[in-house]
Amino acid sequence: PDRVATVLRVPAGEEVMRFKRLRAVDGAPFSYVINYLPADVGARIEERDLEQQTMLHLLEDKLGISLGTIRHAVESVKADVEVASLLGVSVFEPILYMETAVYSVDGQPVEAVDSFFRSDRYRYTVELIRSQQLRKGTRRR
Repeated sequence: PDRVATVLRVPAGEEVMRFKRLRAVDGAPFSYVINYLPADVGARIEERDLEQQTMLHLLEDKLGISLGTIRHAVESVKADVEVASLLGVSVFEPILYMETAVYSVDGQPVEAVDSFFRSDRYRYTVELIRSQQLRKGTRRR
Protein backbone atom coordinates (compact mmCIF):
# COMPACT_ATOMS: atom_id res chain seq x y z
CA PRO A 1 0.00 0.00 0.00
CA ASP A 2 1.05 3.60 -0.63
CA ARG A 3 1.02 4.42 3.10
CA VAL A 4 3.43 1.56 3.77
CA ALA A 5 5.79 2.69 1.01
CA THR A 6 5.73 6.21 2.46
CA VAL A 7 6.40 5.07 6.05
CA LEU A 8 9.17 2.66 5.01
CA ARG A 9 10.58 5.19 2.52
CA VAL A 10 10.66 2.71 -0.34
CA PRO A 11 9.48 3.21 -3.91
CA ALA A 12 5.90 2.15 -4.59
CA GLY A 13 5.89 -1.45 -5.78
CA GLU A 14 9.13 -2.41 -4.04
CA GLU A 15 8.96 -5.72 -2.19
CA VAL A 16 8.52 -5.64 1.57
CA MET A 17 7.87 -8.43 4.06
CA ARG A 18 4.33 -8.77 5.36
CA PHE A 19 3.22 -10.73 8.41
CA LYS A 20 -0.49 -11.22 9.16
CA ARG A 21 -1.57 -12.32 12.62
CA LEU A 22 -4.90 -12.91 14.28
CA ARG A 23 -4.68 -12.56 18.03
CA ALA A 24 -7.13 -14.14 20.45
CA VAL A 25 -7.80 -13.61 24.14
CA ASP A 26 -9.61 -16.33 26.06
CA GLY A 27 -10.22 -18.15 22.78
CA ALA A 28 -12.05 -15.24 21.12
CA PRO A 29 -10.68 -12.99 18.34
CA PHE A 30 -9.22 -9.77 19.70
CA SER A 31 -7.15 -8.18 16.93
CA TYR A 32 -5.94 -8.63 13.39
CA VAL A 33 -2.48 -7.17 12.79
CA ILE A 34 -0.56 -6.71 9.56
CA ASN A 35 3.14 -5.87 9.98
CA TYR A 36 5.17 -4.54 7.04
CA LEU A 37 8.96 -4.44 7.22
CA PRO A 38 11.75 -3.65 4.77
CA ALA A 39 12.64 -6.92 2.99
CA ASP A 40 16.12 -7.15 4.53
CA VAL A 41 14.69 -6.78 8.05
CA GLY A 42 11.64 -9.00 7.59
CA ALA A 43 13.68 -11.83 6.05
CA ARG A 44 15.44 -12.25 9.41
CA ILE A 45 12.17 -12.95 11.27
CA GLU A 46 10.62 -16.40 11.27
CA GLU A 47 6.90 -16.98 11.71
CA ARG A 48 7.46 -19.20 14.73
CA ASP A 49 9.24 -16.29 16.47
CA LEU A 50 5.96 -14.37 16.41
CA GLU A 51 4.19 -17.12 18.33
CA GLN A 52 6.30 -16.30 21.38
CA GLN A 53 7.17 -12.59 21.12
CA THR A 54 5.76 -9.32 19.83
CA MET A 55 7.26 -7.82 16.70
CA LEU A 56 8.77 -4.97 18.74
CA HIS A 57 10.57 -7.43 21.02
CA LEU A 58 11.90 -9.35 18.01
CA LEU A 59 13.16 -6.18 16.37
CA GLU A 60 15.02 -5.18 19.52
CA ASP A 61 16.05 -8.51 21.06
CA LYS A 62 16.59 -10.78 18.05
CA LEU A 63 17.67 -8.25 15.45
CA GLY A 64 19.39 -5.76 17.77
CA ILE A 65 17.59 -2.70 16.37
CA SER A 66 17.42 0.15 18.87
CA LEU A 67 13.91 1.51 18.51
CA GLY A 68 13.17 5.21 18.78
CA THR A 69 9.96 6.95 17.76
CA ILE A 70 6.74 4.98 17.45
CA ARG A 71 3.76 6.91 16.08
CA HIS A 72 0.16 5.68 16.43
CA ALA A 73 -2.95 7.08 14.78
CA VAL A 74 -6.22 5.60 16.06
CA GLU A 75 -9.68 5.91 14.57
CA SER A 76 -13.00 4.16 14.45
CA VAL A 77 -13.73 2.56 11.06
CA LYS A 78 -16.30 0.13 9.71
CA ALA A 79 -15.09 -3.46 9.34
CA ASP A 80 -14.78 -4.70 5.78
CA VAL A 81 -15.70 -8.27 4.86
CA GLU A 82 -12.23 -9.74 5.51
CA VAL A 83 -11.68 -8.03 8.87
CA ALA A 84 -15.25 -8.67 10.04
CA SER A 85 -14.89 -12.36 9.26
CA LEU A 86 -11.56 -12.65 11.09
CA LEU A 87 -12.68 -10.70 14.16
CA GLY A 88 -16.10 -12.34 14.34
CA VAL A 89 -18.09 -9.12 14.00
CA SER A 90 -20.77 -7.95 11.58
CA VAL A 91 -19.76 -6.32 8.32
CA PHE A 92 -19.67 -2.56 8.74
CA GLU A 93 -19.63 -2.84 12.54
CA PRO A 94 -17.39 -0.17 14.08
CA ILE A 95 -13.91 -1.39 14.98
CA LEU A 96 -10.79 0.41 16.14
CA TYR A 97 -8.10 0.85 13.50
CA MET A 98 -4.55 1.83 14.41
CA GLU A 99 -1.85 2.88 11.96
CA THR A 100 1.62 2.57 13.44
CA ALA A 101 4.99 3.74 12.15
CA VAL A 102 8.13 2.53 13.93
CA TYR A 103 11.56 4.13 13.56
CA SER A 104 15.01 3.31 14.91
CA VAL A 105 16.80 5.70 17.27
CA ASP A 106 18.65 7.13 14.26
CA GLY A 107 15.36 7.82 12.44
CA GLN A 108 15.44 4.94 9.97
CA PRO A 109 12.03 3.37 9.17
CA VAL A 110 11.69 -0.11 10.65
CA GLU A 111 8.03 -1.06 10.44
CA ALA A 112 4.56 0.01 9.32
CA VAL A 113 1.60 -1.68 11.00
CA ASP A 114 -2.14 -1.88 10.36
CA SER A 115 -4.02 -3.12 13.43
CA PHE A 116 -7.74 -3.82 13.67
CA PHE A 117 -9.33 -4.33 17.11
CA ARG A 118 -12.77 -5.41 18.20
CA SER A 119 -14.13 -2.27 19.81
CA ASP A 120 -15.98 -4.29 22.44
CA ARG A 121 -12.74 -5.92 23.63
CA TYR A 122 -10.17 -3.11 23.39
CA ARG A 123 -9.65 0.17 25.16
CA TYR A 124 -6.97 2.66 24.17
CA THR A 125 -5.73 4.95 26.94
CA VAL A 126 -3.33 7.87 26.68
CA GLU A 127 -1.64 9.40 29.71
CA LEU A 128 -0.05 12.82 29.36
CA ILE A 129 2.53 13.82 31.95
CA ARG A 130 3.47 17.47 32.00
CA SER A 131 6.85 18.56 33.18
CA GLN A 132 6.88 20.67 36.36
CA GLN A 133 9.52 22.89 34.77
CA LEU A 134 7.33 23.46 31.72
CA ARG A 135 4.38 24.45 33.89
CA LYS A 136 6.50 26.91 35.90
CA GLY A 137 7.86 28.51 32.75
CA THR A 138 4.48 29.12 31.15
CA ARG A 139 2.53 30.56 34.07
CA ARG A 140 1.44 34.15 33.91
CA ARG A 141 0.83 36.28 36.95
